[in-house]
Amino acid sequence: MSEQPTNWAEVQADGAIAEYAALDVALETMRSMLEAVDDSIGNIQTALVAVRQAVAQLPEVTGLEQSLQVEIHKQLRLLEMDGAFLRTARQATTVAQRRSAMLDRVVLLRSYCATGMTLREAPTPQD
Repeated sequence: MSEQPTNWAEVQADGAIAEYAALDVALETMRSMLEAVDDSIGNIQTALVAVRQAVAQLPEVTGLEQSLQVEIHKQLRLLEMDGAFLRTARQATTVAQRRSAMLDRVVLLRSYCATGMTLREAPTPQD
């Protein structure tokens, strides 16, 4: 199994899966921020902006990959709502719950990225 890229230069090197890999890198950054209890909510919001920008770079597609992208967009909207709830949370337990919900959603989105990369790597059938 090939290693996933860890920085933007590596992401750009593989054009076939670059869009999903860029999204995966942004999501991994956000995941690490959510897991770091001392990381500020502002940093998490900045990471969310990077995720949103990476999703906007996904190409228009059809078929199975289009269904995947619909799910990615849906989960992004829900992640943004979780982020809004996190910003307004005042109690430490509520903040922890919101971070946990966001982390679960980020893990799900990363699995969608892996699926997208797999779909991109799969050979297309010839007519």
